[in-house]
Amino acid sequence: MPVFLIDHVIPIDATIDQLLESHRNDLKFQEEFNCNYFAYWWDSDFTQILSLVETANISSLNNLYNSLQVKPLPVIKEIDENIMNTFLEKLVDPYHDTKFDELTLGNSSEQTFLLIKSIEDPFDLERNRDHKLQLFQKKIIKELIQKYNGFYIKNNDDYILSSFSSSAKAVHCSINMYKRLIKSNLKYKFTLNTGIPSDNKEDDFVKTIKLNERFCDYFFKDIIISSKVNSNYKNINNELLTEIPYIHIVKSSEEIFLTQFLDHLEGVWSNPELRMEDFLIHLGLSKSQLYRKLNSLTGKSANKFIKDYRLNKALGLILTKKMSITEIAFETGFSSLSYFTKCFQKMNKKSPSDSYSN
Repeated sequence: MPVFLIDHVIPIDATIDQLLESHRNDLKFQEEFNCNYFAYWWDSDFTQILSLVETANISSLNNLYNSLQVKPLPVIKEIDENIMNTFLEKLVDPYHDTKFDELTLGNSSEQTFLLIKSIEDPFDLERNRDHKLQLFQKKIIKELIQKYNGFYIKNNDDYILSSFSSSAKAVHCSINMYKRLIKSNLKYKFTLNTGIPSDNKEDDFVKTIKLNERFCDYFFKDIIISSKVNSNYKNINNELLTEIPYIHIVKSSEEIFLTQFLDHLEGVWSNPELRMEDFLIHLGLSKSQLYRKLNSLTGKSANKFIKDYRLNKALGLILTKKMSITEIAFETGFSSLSYFTKCFQKMNKKSPSDSYSN
């Protein structure tokens, strides 16, 4: 059955007893509306109350709150089962304990997401055969996530995604992972961002994870930390992350620029007649401004960035082996097969045909 996260709106003058009584009313009438409240908690300042509810659909909850004349209505979001434990770690019985560790909790619904991505060459067969080393790496990652009270959300061949209730714990976890994993032959990148878990594909959670993936793909340092995570971290730590050479702190303006640039690129990258002027108009930048912004973030000019973007798309298609080399070249925006082959070989140290065979 679907699970919903309820973010209750708290009146300014509400007392603790009133808040508890309101929750008792929810429990009293939950069966009548086919709802099951199984978790309820608040932050240390009583500025936010959250609950988890099992019910068939959001209409049942709306009917319950309308029946109880709850005004204003709380914010309701469906939550993914795989990340529900992210919230359960922080539960406190509100009838007996009203204290939270503020350093760990912060915003009781906001999480810090750590995305760990292997950036190995997919054509390096010797490394791909070293399963023992890969298992050893995964064991280290799992141990450190558990050590810092994190939760697994996804664990597949492409990346590992975990969540933490504290930005500080997520940062310390990623730094320790980097120090331990850098000693081996496998290469990883780490990105940290904040968001609220949910199933709504248009919500902040999906945007957060997408931005994490983009950080991994396009920034050239080993640990990439969003401005919000850095701000949370600075609130309780004196250490300056900007002084650590393998860490890049992404400014808010950089996040906005990268999002706008890549959102536009994703819609036009396969067009062989793509013009740089289209980007300049869309972003409202001059040619020199675009070059400086993109080069400072990725170390690439716009033309090279777009070419490498297309080549990475081509690499993905080659690995699927569902299209011919010629079809892939033209599908990814190259108007010349010979030029595509030249660029691909320069980037991957192998020709497209050799890569296709492997």
